[in-house]
Amino acid sequence: MICSEMIEQKAKFENIEQAEHYVEDVRSHYREEDASYRGRRTPDQELIAEVTSDEARIIADGVLLGMLSISGNGGELSEDDTQEFKVGGHTWEEFRTEYERILVGFGVITNRLERDGYDVDSYSDMSLSDRLKVASVLFSSYLGHNALRFGVESAGIKHSIGIDVNLRTDGVAKQWVRVDKDKARDPRMIKRNMRKRGFTSGPRNISPAAKMSEADYITLRRAFPDVPKDDFDTIVSFSTDARKELEKRE
Repeated sequence: MICSEMIEQKAKFENIEQAEHYVEDVRSHYREEDASYRGRRTPDQELIAEVTSDEARIIADGVLLGMLSISGNGGELSEDDTQEFKVGGHTWEEFRTEYERILVGFGVITNRLERDGYDVDSYSDMSLSDRLKVASVLFSSYLGHNALRFGVESAGIKHSIGIDVNLRTDGVAKQWVRVDKDKARDPRMIKRNMRKRGFTSGPRNISPAAKMSEADYITLRRAFPDVPKDDFDTIVSFSTDARKELEKRE
């Protein structure tokens, strides 16, 4: 009886949807400025960061091992693999490092929220099962935000562009067409976006996955369609109140 109660207490999330609600609750507290990803860490938070970093690497490298095994190159993963495996001109290590920053930041900010009396459980105090669910939610969101960042997906904003059309007779005519403002039009553009933009907008920024869902990003992008895409992503990645900063651009 005691064992079953202990297991029930440790396993807070029965499904991934509950973990998603928890993640969104933390994001909401961040946007309300109840706690920050930045700032000096306590000794306990330094330890949390170290342990969470290891967890993030294990999760990300597990994904890479899965991809390598599908291609017949399974086995142990070496540091050479993380350097040689490229994603749009960037190494797997770069991809993994940004995910580490998300999960480490999440571990620290939840500790700060719990410490300051908010009804938020510290990620580091959760059961392994719950931590894996939360880490999976953040990993999936990281992938989703990368898809938006690189133009694989978009908010569906349309604008007109002029293209030169060769006429059957001599000459070239300008034709105006409606296209998606942010979406890449071919695989080459996706690769170009990946090389140019990377996984974050700068060393002081963190992926929006730590701060908002993909749906919230799309809603915000639709509200500010005239802000250049790269500027928009920088603001969303850096600012606590992205909407307020974007309003200054209008």
